[in-house]
This record gives sequence, C-alpha cells and structure tokens, in this order.
Amino acid sequence: MSQSELLKVVVETLQKLEVPYMITGSLASSAQGEPRSTHDIDQDQ
Repeated sequence: MSQSELLKVVVETLQKLEVPYMITGSLASSAQGEPRSTHDIDQDQ
C-alpha cells in the first residue's frame, strides 16, 4: 500500500468516526507539495 493510499484510508476512517484530525509535518508536505530529492550524501545512488 502506498503512502497516499494509506493516508486515504486513515482520513476516511477518521471522518467516518467523526474524529477531528490534522495532518502535519512531512506527511502534509508530501501530500500538498511536489516530491523532491534532497541529494543527501547518505542517499543511495
């Protein structure tokens, strides 16, 4: 299951249960932004 598929399942479940939620941090950034490489030195080539 991809990250976006998992996020969809979690959001749908929280909404169904009427649980307030807020998505923050790198998960929110990934969902709202464009993916980019950090070119970290420890990143696999």
